[in-house]
This record gives sequence, structure tokens and C-alpha cells, in this order.
Amino acid sequence: MPVREKPEDRKNEKLVAQRYRDIKYPGMLLHKNPEFYPIDFNLVGKPGLGVPILQMFEVKCRDNKMRKWDEFYLSAHKCLAIIQYSRVLGFETRLVVKWTDRIGVIDLAAFDVTSFQKVWFGRLDRNDPNDVEPGLAIPVNLFEEIGL
Repeated sequence: MPVREKPEDRKNEKLVAQRYRDIKYPGMLLHKNPEFYPIDFNLVGKPGLGVPILQMFEVKCRDNKMRKWDEFYLSAHKCLAIIQYSRVLGFETRLVVKWTDRIGVIDLAAFDVTSFQKVWFGRLDRNDPNDVEPGLAIPVNLFEEIGL
């Protein structure tokens, strides 16, 4: 089975996470979740264990400009995890996307995602049937732009 997330991808995601933290939550501490978690990072206010989590967020990096397409595709599995962590468990959650020209943030739990178009999407160039899946088309204009 092909490796979908390479060390370089994880490095880029961490840089985006740090940039997001620096722009929106300066002074907060960043923690990467274990690999089996569906959401990448946590922000906390102070070091140590047993400290409150201020926010959990997922990071996606794309190699195109933000407005190249009108929608951002996110797997149904990832979308569900982000919303469930917010609505069911009470975590503040966000999706953070870095395009080549800017970073955008969205609180998916604040929207009625049932109104988003449902899509079958993925990559066919890898010849991997597990790389195509159900997802949601999130309108790009719903993202808050926070810089680059």
C-alpha cells in the first residue's frame, strides 16, 4: 500500500500549524496528536499535562492558489471527525488549509454541512483504489483568510 503522507508532508504541516498559531494564537503551545488521531494538532495555554486544550485543528497543504477552484474537497471521514470533536465532545475545532498564495481557516461545526455538495474525489494517478473516497465540497469563500 502506498504511503500517502511523507516526512516532507508532515514537516510542511507542522510549519503551517506554527504559522497559524503565530497569527491567531501567539504565545500558545502547539502539540501534534498521535498518528491514529483524525485531527492533527492541539493548542494549549501552558506546558504540562492535564492542561485545557484551547483548540484542535486539522492542517491540509495544497499546491494550487486558493481561488483556482470554487470548492475545497475534504474527505467525509475527516469532516465528520472535525465536526464530531466539536459538537459531541465540545472541542473548539478548525480546518486550516495552506494554498500557495494564502492560508485559510474554517470552523466546519458552525455550518450546516449537509448543504455542501457531496462528491466522489481523490487521486487516480497513484493507481490506488483507497485514494478515492466520498467527500464534501466546501465553498472556498467560507474560509477566513489569515495571510501566508
